[in-house]
Amino acid sequence: MVFVDPQIEVSVIAVLLAIVSQGLQLTLGNKKEMLRHQGEMKKKQAKLKELSKSTHPDAKKQLEVIEKEMMESLNVVMKSSMKLMIASMVIFLPVFIGLSSIYGENIFHLPIPIPWFSVQFDFLNPIGWFSLYNSTSFVGWYFLNALIFSLLIINPLVKLYEKRKEQAVVINANSG
Repeated sequence: MVFVDPQIEVSVIAVLLAIVSQGLQLTLGNKKEMLRHQGEMKKKQAKLKELSKSTHPDAKKQLEVIEKEMMESLNVVMKSSMKLMIASMVIFLPVFIGLSSIYGENIFHLPIPIPWFSVQFDFLNPIGWFSLYNSTSFVGWYFLNALIFSLLIINPLVKLYEKRKEQAVVINANSG
């Protein structure tokens, strides 16, 4: 059931799903909170490394406290990413099943040759690891469109949005 052109249709679907994906990440995933937790984890790991070498009598107690804090922080990160993953699966799996049934047999001709892993992958010959491809399946066309759209349009817009949001918080803090 192709309406216009399969390449255009898959491209539009890729763009829409990239927007939905970013929306999910903004609503369900708190990027700053995740980065903060990751930074804390790195500091605690360095502290654990120091304490494990220490012969101080309190070192073992401090190790246990830090390990408990790390587990709590890891639990927060896992809960947040689990919500995002489940919501993404609920949306993306049915779409990919539908796309597969509609466009599964189509071959999409690429506007320029794209390097990808070679069919004759030889581990000992790194030069032969990649080949240039002039066509792909709907999955390759979808991911190519989603990647380009996300990197060139969505990511800069999200960063601009976050920057403006931070500026609004600073202005509100200064005026209040």
